[in-house]
Amino acid sequence: MTDPSASDPPDPTPQDVSPETPDQEVPSPEVPSPEVSTPADNYNQVDPELRARFWKIVGLLKIAIIVCTIGSLVALFWGDYSLAARLLVPGAAALGYTCYRIYRLKTRVDAGEFDHDLDEEREAADDADENPETTADPVADNRDPEAETS
Repeated sequence: MTDPSASDPPDPTPQDVSPETPDQEVPSPEVPSPEVSTPADNYNQVDPELRARFWKIVGLLKIAIIVCTIGSLVALFWGDYSLAARLLVPGAAALGYTCYRIYRLKTRVDAGEFDHDLDEEREAADDADENPETTADPVADNRDPEAETS
């Protein structure tokens, strides 16, 4: 016959562990968190004129799509081609104008008209925060201390 103690799994807790034994803290590796820019930060960094033009284009595109869709649905379901034409022509014109505005804005962006040095501004602000004793007067930093004593 088999021994009943041989079929039981071994006790997972060691014999020397008791409720009075203090818990040991296991150190965890410190992982630096990468700097992640939030969409709100990115939105505030965009040139205000570029942002305004973008939203105007989005509005024009929405209007053009809605008018063209309604015009085509009127022609398809109601069969009123006169009303459909009166909706499709301005919708197509709005769509063409929107494409023209997108082209003009893209050429201006590609030309670098809306570029500004955000990285340089950030670095300058970081340097000013790290070195508060630096002065804003560059001439004062270039003075010779021996020449001032004579």
